[in-house]
Amino acid sequence: MKLHTISYKYFFIDLLLDPKYSFYRHSILILSFLLMAVNESFFTYLQSEEPWNRIRMIAIMESLLLFVLYLATVYLNIYVLVPRFLIRNHILRYICSCSLLVIFLLIAQISVEYSAVYYYNIEPGDSFYFGGQRIFMLEMIAAFLLRSIIVIGSAAPVLFKYWIESEKRKNELEKDNLRTELKDLKKQVQPHFLLNTLFKAKEVAVEQPDLSSSILMRLSKLLRYQLYDCTRNQVFLTSEITFLENYLELQTLLSPSLGYEITQQGDIRKVLLPPLLFLPFIEYLLSCTSAHRHSYVYLSFERIQDRLSFVASLSGQLGEKNVDPYLSLATIRQRLELLYKDTWKFDIHKEESMISISLQIQL
Repeated sequence: MKLHTISYKYFFIDLLLDPKYSFYRHSILILSFLLMAVNESFFTYLQSEEPWNRIRMIAIMESLLLFVLYLATVYLNIYVLVPRFLIRNHILRYICSCSLLVIFLLIAQISVEYSAVYYYNIEPGDSFYFGGQRIFMLEMIAAFLLRSIIVIGSAAPVLFKYWIESEKRKNELEKDNLRTELKDLKKQVQPHFLLNTLFKAKEVAVEQPDLSSSILMRLSKLLRYQLYDCTRNQVFLTSEITFLENYLELQTLLSPSLGYEITQQGDIRKVLLPPLLFLPFIEYLLSCTSAHRHSYVYLSFERIQDRLSFVASLSGQLGEKNVDPYLSLATIRQRLELLYKDTWKFDIHKEESMISISLQIQL
């Protein structure tokens, strides 16, 4: 039922843009200008005092000529002037070209009307451009403005289509960029972290072989998760939490002054999220710590109906380096914006001995 509603909602947009409706679009356009040309010509000649059987063929011929002129003008605007000038932002050239096109259309129309009147010796009525009590220059200005609106208005669907395609290309480029960044993130293993972990495993290998084996096992789980499990578009939140736990456990082995705690609330077993979504927050918090100073990382995951709340905080003796959180987390914020649009909320609270990051996502 939902899909049925959406198809009706975007029917007119599809009619304007979708290639499969191209025949109907052009048919409507051609029929519209045919009716305009017939109405204009017949109205003009019906206002004269000449008998209809005498001027009928003249009205028909002028209608066909006007019809061809209107179509030629509009299609020239759509397929030549708009792509060559308007889309390339040559506004002045486009306006001048359209003005010349409309002037040519008016000259052609007046010439045809003038020739018909004097060749067939027809008495011009008030509906003729130069007949009756009409002011010729005022009629020319009004006719010029009216036909300019018609010609320039015909460019609206083309501009709308161009705008839609530009937005589509922009979104595709953003998605491609996001996918590239995600692939790089999946492959990313911080060299100093990897080297320090391997050095720690080697250091304790002789005296504490069990600890060395545990370090290597956790490191292998980290690498396997990054290189293989993260190839999917989404992973279970429980797998992500396990990854973060292994990561923090290795960090505590490298820095004994660091402690951590991870809590879970609500039913998070079936929650699916993009992989490595929370790692940048942890890396930022760890970048604010200082060696040989006690600090504590606290992570909280809570699901409330269709909303996931994540809190990451660092407390204790922080490092002296002043790291701008918004600058450091700019990439993850861009990723959240692309993934969740307007359904996420991000806050940072920083004090002298504590940094807290809260993230809420609509699932």
